[in-house]
Amino acid sequence: TRGRRYDRDECQIVRSHELLALGLLVGEKADAPLSRVLLTRRADRNTTRIADNALATIGVRADARTRRSIARRIVGALGKRGQIRDVSTRNFAHISLGRLLAVDPKTPGLPYLIETAAEGKYMDRVPAALALGIASRAHEEPLDRRVPELLVEGISSKKLAGRGRAGFCIAAGLAGVEAAVPPMQALVPDRMAMDELRGYAALGLAYAGDVSQGAFAASMPDGSEEMRLTMLDAAGLMRTPRARAAASLVLRAARSQMLKGQAAITLGRLQDPESISELIQILRGDHHQDLTRMIAAAALGRICDPEPRPSLSRLTTNLN
Repeated sequence: TRGRRYDRDECQIVRSHELLALGLLVGEKADAPLSRVLLTRRADRNTTRIADNALATIGVRADARTRRSIARRIVGALGKRGQIRDVSTRNFAHISLGRLLAVDPKTPGLPYLIETAAEGKYMDRVPAALALGIASRAHEEPLDRRVPELLVEGISSKKLAGRGRAGFCIAAGLAGVEAAVPPMQALVPDRMAMDELRGYAALGLAYAGDVSQGAFAASMPDGSEEMRLTMLDAAGLMRTPRARAAASLVLRAARSQMLKGQAAITLGRLQDPESISELIQILRGDHHQDLTRMIAAAALGRICDPEPRPSLSRLTTNLN
């Protein structure tokens, strides 16, 4: 717990996972050494990212005093004079603040996230918005009246590129912002919008609980593979006959094995017995890749297993 691992010439990945284990196993006693690793500018990206993740894990499990202390350190490290410069590490740090706020809305960091999501640096706006979405999803009452407003504004903002607006769609969906539903509904069938934005608008609607996506099935075949993969994710959350029909169509018609596999994952998540025959055809088809057939088998396990936890759950939990 003295942080000496950082100074050794070891594999970055091994070192970073040692830090994660330190946070999981040692708990609050690892707070200080992990903070030193996070705040030093000499550490590599993998190490600082995992140190941040480990600190957040400690904060989620710790008492309020420790959690708030960790949050203040992360906010300070993200500030104008902060030590965290690497973009990906900053992304991790913003999400960590969201995790801590999800446990306790009084945790320091909310004003910083609101200000950053609304008017912060371009690279920080989306991760700050996602952190607000994660934190908001854990609480019935809004964290702050400004949160829904800024998330809706970000979906249509001309200051953000399509990918940035897509991030705000996910954040608004996670937060369950009702006012965000109409603009996202308008984006899904809009062929003038980026495919990535259309796909994530559908996913945002699914997170928000909107299952009346009239243009969902019609939009599925006309976009890029990336868009359809995202829409299949959305279909897995919707749990409606329309979602199942859209996934079945992709499973039958798609030439891409990646799309077929994602469609099989979606059908497994929906757990509709009507999908069994289609998945069996994939399983028996020698012309399909082994991975696609394996995914179909896992999906069948989720649909057919009568136990509360399907026997193939280990295969189906993280298939993406």
